Amino acid sequence: MYRKSESFFFFAMMMTPLQYEIIWGLLDPSVPHRPRSSQWIFLQSAKNCFLHKTGNWKLFKIDKLGVRKGFEKKQLILRRRNAIIGERILPKGGTAMLEIGNTRQRNLLMLLYAMDDAGEATAAYLAEQTGLSVATISRGLSLLKAKTLVVQRRKGTTEVGRRPDVFSINGAYAHCMYCYLNADALQGYLLDLRGKVVSRHAVEVDCSLTVAQFLDKLADLKAVMMEKKRSSGCVLTVSLAISGLADVNDGIISQIPNFPNFANVNLSELVREKLGHPCFIYNAARLSAVGAYLQDADGAKNLVYMDVNGDCGVGAGIILDGRLYEDRTCLAGEVGHMVIGTNGDSGNGPMEREAGLDNVFRQAKRLLAHGSAPELQRLLDKQGSEQLSLSLLEKAAAELDLDIYSLLDRTTKVWAAAIANIYAVLAPDQIIVGGTVHQGHKLIEKMLRHHLSHMYHRPISLQLAKKGADTHVLGAAHLSGRFLLEMSLADTQVV
Repeated sequence: MYRKSESFFFFAMMMTPLQYEIIWGLLDPSVPHRPRSSQWIFLQSAKNCFLHKTGNWKLFKIDKLGVRKGFEKKQLILRRRNAIIGERILPKGGTAMLEIGNTRQRNLLMLLYAMDDAGEATAAYLAEQTGLSVATISRGLSLLKAKTLVVQRRKGTTEVGRRPDVFSINGAYAHCMYCYLNADALQGYLLDLRGKVVSRHAVEVDCSLTVAQFLDKLADLKAVMMEKKRSSGCVLTVSLAISGLADVNDGIISQIPNFPNFANVNLSELVREKLGHPCFIYNAARLSAVGAYLQDADGAKNLVYMDVNGDCGVGAGIILDGRLYEDRTCLAGEVGHMVIGTNGDSGNGPMEREAGLDNVFRQAKRLLAHGSAPELQRLLDKQGSEQLSLSLLEKAAAELDLDIYSLLDRTTKVWAAAIANIYAVLAPDQIIVGGTVHQGHKLIEKMLRHHLSHMYHRPISLQLAKKGADTHVLGAAHLSGRFLLEMSLADTQVV
């Protein structure tokens, strides 16, 4: 054990300038954004230094295996910031159990990462991508194939000589259980190692849901989806998405608007104790931003996904230079808390109280109660229920229900103001509006573009999300992909 004042100079002489800058930034109390007291940071330098905060910063020398005496199961808790989406690094702010082992393990991880990026690959291609020898790759493939983590797909093509074998990751080997908690349902998805949804199920919930009831429903959901899937792989990780505030570093939920019983709950730890799997907590809008970046970005490196949700207001996920942006307070992207003007039902307050879909539906019901909005009433009678939806409102407005048209016009004007403000601050390459809103809402898109043309002096690259795209599922599969691979490799016990 070394104190900073006695040891930093000694270690600095053995570090590169970048490593020196990183470590000094962590040790210097004047530097902001220091990791929390529970945070471990592993730096792979020539001498392998390990940092841990236990009241004061202390430096530990560790051996070539990356562990020191006393570590349980020789596992390190790894926390990474600013995960680069394009390189499929661990989830930003997430917690991962990663064994830092011997050379064989590192080689196998490199092999799996390269194969994950390629989809299918030959040994020669993997050797080229990883810098490892073909012999090392071949031995690794044989080892992983024997454990069924890798499968041989087919024979490749070549102009001369023997046709090479083509390998891919066995998606059925392991699964990630991803669940999204919204106002009236807990939606479950079982994702395989290749990010494919192999099973899905949903159970009803309401605002009286307690944490204990949630954990029981989660266990039931897992059992149902595992029974419905056709593969034999087990669940190794759990990911949860909420429309609320959560500390993604520690898995502590600050609040979920529709679920008062979840305030200040370490849900990640409770899920781990209940199901026996490591658990990540995400904001649903941020997952959607990642999914939209992968699916709809069209080469854009800077993107904002505005999630207009009928359940929990308006939120956003921000991608800057290909990175999912998250601040220390986990408040970044709360577009619904933006102040727009001084008029409206809520006066000088957050925009989602003026133009959130729950308020829009409330105003529509008020119009119906006063005998207005005749076309909307006709559509409801035809529908046979009083259930309102954004598509129903748009249809009524398109059929010249002037009351509903005026309501949507006021609403989209507030949305446009929020979009203009986002662009004025960040100037992203693209802004995508999604959630309940999608490309099928042609009238709403027309209104948004009309208002934006009068609000901002430059054209804004705006598009609506694809209908039924489930971008949050794509984002969850992407962010949990690498960690699931690492857990799968550990599960094989080949190293």
